Amino acid sequence: MRFPRSSYVIILVAFTAATARTQEATQVCSDGRTINIAAQWDQLTTTVPASDAAAQPLHYSISTTEGVRSAWIEVWDRPKRLSHQAVPIQREGEAGCIGCDDAEQTPEELYISIFDAEVVLLCIDYCSGPPAHGEYVSRVLAGKKPFEDSDESVEPAYLLEDPVLNGPPIRVVEGTESTSVVLSGENLISSSRVYFMIGEDASPESKTSRNYLYSRTIDMRHVEVTMPSDLADKPGLFTAYAKDSWERRPASEATTGQKIIVVGKDSPVVDSVEPHAMTCCSSDASLVVRGSGFTQHSEVQFGDDISLREEVTFVSPSELDVMIPADRLTDSSGQYARATPVMLSVTNAPLHFSAPTAVDVLPSAKFKRQPLTAVINAIAPYPVPMMDYHSSRFLILEIKGDNFRPNDVVAYGNGDHTRLKTQYVSSHHLRAWLPRELWRKHLLSFRLVVETPSGFCAAEAFEKWLE
Repeated sequence: MRFPRSSYVIILVAFTAATARTQEATQVCSDGRTINIAAQWDQLTTTVPASDAAAQPLHYSISTTEGVRSAWIEVWDRPKRLSHQAVPIQREGEAGCIGCDDAEQTPEELYISIFDAEVVLLCIDYCSGPPAHGEYVSRVLAGKKPFEDSDESVEPAYLLEDPVLNGPPIRVVEGTESTSVVLSGENLISSSRVYFMIGEDASPESKTSRNYLYSRTIDMRHVEVTMPSDLADKPGLFTAYAKDSWERRPASEATTGQKIIVVGKDSPVVDSVEPHAMTCCSSDASLVVRGSGFTQHSEVQFGDDISLREEVTFVSPSELDVMIPADRLTDSSGQYARATPVMLSVTNAPLHFSAPTAVDVLPSAKFKRQPLTAVINAIAPYPVPMMDYHSSRFLILEIKGDNFRPNDVVAYGNGDHTRLKTQYVSSHHLRAWLPRELWRKHLLSFRLVVETPSGFCAAEAFEKWLE
């Protein structure tokens, strides 16, 4: 069995039921007669099953039947006609809501992801043959169904998901003047605000101890904040969180944050690492780290807080020998040389460690370079507006990000995925054509038509909840 590890754009949709309303329409015809049609489909679908509601009558009236040659009722989910039924020519009448339960439902949410065909699928057990490729990555909520009767008590339409910060720790040296740093996360928009809490375990729900930072959103995954100099006056740990500026938005119970660590001035310093690059991946790699402030208890952190203490040999306060195991130079599948550099940092204590130093990993004949996973950073338009039957057949989406490839393809679906037309513009830009029928409002209409010597006359009532 294979499991995904590391590009179609995929759109997932969820559906919701209609909202209760009554709809009615009246039309004065050219010959002076008045026709009317009324329904309670929205109200019925909230109280009885759709199959039973469809049997309930539509009410119609014709002010005078003189000269009427024929009359019928049509039910539409425009541009699709769902039914056509002749009705008796009479002043007052009823007809079943034929076809009403055949209308499609309006999607609730629109998700966009990228299917990255180059990503290797991690094989856990029962594996044979070469590794499989292809995985859906970088899922983003790109749109929501509009709110009905929206007012200030309902959250603004641009708020899709809670913004979060989840990037690696940011290192700042004690005594640093006011400085700007870039934090990483998801669902960041122009109205996102950043605040910090002192201490690693501080609760983000505690409003009284929030300290807000000046911030500028770069894209959906990056925000630049300005740290005032007084935050770096002594070693310490802060945790930065993101929230939207709309105060009525409820706090998320699963808020994550990004650490900002102010290290002491006497932290170790790495001046150089030799060799500057390591070839993957037949054997362990030996590195010489030179700098200052090293001790016999110094540890070397590799990547995401992985300690290499047992692989470190203290030579002097200015030199360490470090052994990097060969399996640390591959990607997690063990099939490729890692694409990103090895990041080394010398640590003497939790608040005393050096700035990370990058050491490149070179591919070899046996280990090709790992393909970098595609990432969505921005979508335009955002949020993606919901279309209706008046809209063009396609809405063009401009998708900005990183590591896009010419074989990336846009798709939508939840389970079975359908490809969309996709244009590769660059490694940072894809263009996709979103069909109107995938992301549009669906609303029933009920149309009474009468034929007279002077022509046809029609009255059409629409569901009000999405007009």
